[in-house]
Amino acid sequence: MGKIYSLADIRNGRFEMVAEEPVALEPGTPVLHEDRANYRPGFYIGPDPENPESYGRVVNIDRETREGRSIQSVPWSVIQRHAEKAAPYDSVPVGKETLLRTIGEAQRFQADERARRDLEREQIAKRKAEFEAEFTTRCPEWAKGVVVAELEENDCDTQTDYFATKRKGERVILAFLKHDRSLFPTMRKAAASWEPTAHLAEAGKDAEHRENYSMGKGTYLKAGDTWSSGWCVRVHSLKWGSPGVAVFKGTAADHS
Repeated sequence: MGKIYSLADIRNGRFEMVAEEPVALEPGTPVLHEDRANYRPGFYIGPDPENPESYGRVVNIDRETREGRSIQSVPWSVIQRHAEKAAPYDSVPVGKETLLRTIGEAQRFQADERARRDLEREQIAKRKAEFEAEFTTRCPEWAKGVVVAELEENDCDTQTDYFATKRKGERVILAFLKHDRSLFPTMRKAAASWEPTAHLAEAGKDAEHRENYSMGKGTYLKAGDTWSSGWCVRVHSLKWGSPGVAVFKGTAADHS
């Protein structure tokens, strides 16, 4: 039996890594990664140049187009399992020409994705800077809070036990407040001032959500349950800074 390491040893890196035995696969051998609700096919490339004792490399492909999408390093034992999963469907390695073409497609795709993400980050940073400047100009000195509205969309997936909503469109600032308390009369009054949220002003008591507990969404006004689609109105305290990128009620971009 090998040496038993304590949690302290592991946390501080005082243990020996045992190298995995490289798998005896031919480059181009099909592999298949599976998770809860998806699967990702690909091909084995060869040992990882930086850590050949523990890792090999695979190129993942699109299920529909069969084009290369990403290249990743994977532990040898995992590659072996993925090759075994793929064997019932396709066990014949692809040729060198096909493998090289797929690798090239994956490299180009990853480069395009990096460029897209870089551009997206730049655009988000620019939009945030523009909003912060506008918010500073428009926010009254006496304001301690703002009422904001967000159009939420149900994004739950019961198959994977995932429950959430996602925001659809821009966040909208409905009103500035002289306080930062999450009061439903205040939310209802602000909601009444804007047509898309006006229905919440007269909504029943069940629209008043108080989820001030771990994993809860706080205090907010919304017709429907926690994960339903629809407009959500809440108070944001300015002691935490601005409410994040938003548009002001009455502007061309506020969906009115």
